[in-house]
Amino acid sequence: NITQRKNSFLNKIRKAMIKIAWLKADKIGFYSNAHRKAIQKDFNLSDRKALTLYYGINIKNKKPLPLDLDSYIFSIGISYRDYGTLMAVAKKYPKNFIVVSQQFALDGLHIPPNVKVFTNTFGKPAKELMKKAAIIILPLAFDNSPAAEATLLEAMWYGKPTIVTRTITTEEYVEDKVSGLLVPIKDVDSIIDALDYIYENPERAKKIGKTAQQTVRNRFTHEILASNISKVIYDDLFNNNHVSKQN
Repeated sequence: NITQRKNSFLNKIRKAMIKIAWLKADKIGFYSNAHRKAIQKDFNLSDRKALTLYYGINIKNKKPLPLDLDSYIFSIGISYRDYGTLMAVAKKYPKNFIVVSQQFALDGLHIPPNVKVFTNTFGKPAKELMKKAAIIILPLAFDNSPAAEATLLEAMWYGKPTIVTRTITTEEYVEDKVSGLLVPIKDVDSIIDALDYIYENPERAKKIGKTAQQTVRNRFTHEILASNISKVIYDDLFNNNHVSKQN
């Protein structure tokens, strides 16, 4: 994940260090085609060195619960989250929300009374809260950077209608209103419209959840990721050996 920093001087130093680190790399994988192309252009990477390796999660022993739209709206995560926008949504929306994060990610924000916050909650307790949720919202702070891929896929695997910021990666993981709902960055009204769409179309919401599950099973598991990595390694070794023999 290569993100841009606000401090331009530090960003230049960071970029230089990344370039040096990548000099000896044989292959560099990115979570989406769009992100790969952006970084290739910015760092002058060849097509041979840069490739797309979509994220994968472990779905074994993770059994989804039936969708209950009477349950709470749920959000989780720390990195690159936009909880300011989420709190603005909660202030306007008459439903209960649960947020799992760390306190520093929420500092300075007004927490509406319909929002319950869990800090220092990880692993199984956090996953149980996700499994019991009605809807997952993943508001992201940047639309030009990877973020929340693992959390997004977990939510999809649990069959949740998930509302996520449209970013350089999420738009390749979610088909809007088919396997989830994509919303513009920092757009409170769009998130509220997406919530209304889910609550006003419960059968459609269930279908979105089931499609999301199937999408994860077909495209985004550990096994698929491992197979793709193995293929990259095998093909590279085979091609290099083939060239060596010719020489």
